[in-house]
Amino acid sequence: MTNTQKISIGLSVGFIALAVLLMYTTSQKALGSAPIGLATSFSTTTPVLVGPNWAQIFYNSSVPNCSSRVITTSLYPIRLAFGTTASSTATSTINISSSIGILQPASTTVAYDGGIYGCGFIGVQGLDVGTSTVTLTTFN
Repeated sequence: MTNTQKISIGLSVGFIALAVLLMYTTSQKALGSAPIGLATSFSTTTPVLVGPNWAQIFYNSSVPNCSSRVITTSLYPIRLAFGTTASSTATSTINISSSIGILQPASTTVAYDGGIYGCGFIGVQGLDVGTSTVTLTTFN
């Protein structure tokens, strides 16, 4: 057997072993999300005015479970905080500050997965000098 044949056989065995190893390894599970294949339908749209000096609350008690919530901003950026009760982080202006919460830029639309962010309260605070309309669309 020549050296070329030995190298070819060695590489073939290595590739087969690698292929078998990759077939039997499991991928990491997602930390959370809406179930795969979950059928959704349009549920509600809620517009709210927000400004820099107060926090507004998004919550729809008729939709305790959701697949996602889509938030659309207009003129100014906003900061979001997600919570499970009215007395949680979502309603506290102290907790919706420049260093805590999720920043959503102006004139954007972002979908927040219900399995990751939950379907509870959302505190919204404007980050500029004027007031702006923010719209929440809930899918369930």
